Amino acid sequence: MAVLFFSLIAVTVVQTFVAAHQKSRRNAHAQEAMVLAQDWAERLAGREEPAKLLLDEGFAGSGDRFIWVAEGGHFQVEVALRPEEASEAGRLIRADVSVVDRAVLVAAVDSGDDPPAPLATLPVASYVPAEEVPR
Repeated sequence: MAVLFFSLIAVTVVQTFVAAHQKSRRNAHAQEAMVLAQDWAERLAGREEPAKLLLDEGFAGSGDRFIWVAEGGHFQVEVALRPEEASEAGRLIRADVSVVDRAVLVAAVDSGDDPPAPLATLPVASYVPAEEVPR
């Protein structure tokens, strides 16, 4: 009877450690995605021509939607440029930077499911004063 009791306790402890390890890996993965989103948000902030920067950095796309696969292929960075807001004083350039897990995205596309929710999404806004607007 004691052997059965200790076997059950051992199984419970192992399951707890496995669950903790899996949760730790998911959190580390999400943190890595957030750092990648922050990096691209900072690169875009203050840029007068974000589409040109994205194309120069290897993003694919045109118009208002750009996609880049991060080194190692684990993440896909998506940048959605929003319409500019212009006034006599200058213009406001806005974008959303999202990072998705590439493996989950490919699996969803292959199975015909909806795309997965991003691991991280950050808004970016840059104001360019009128005297700095290229003519």
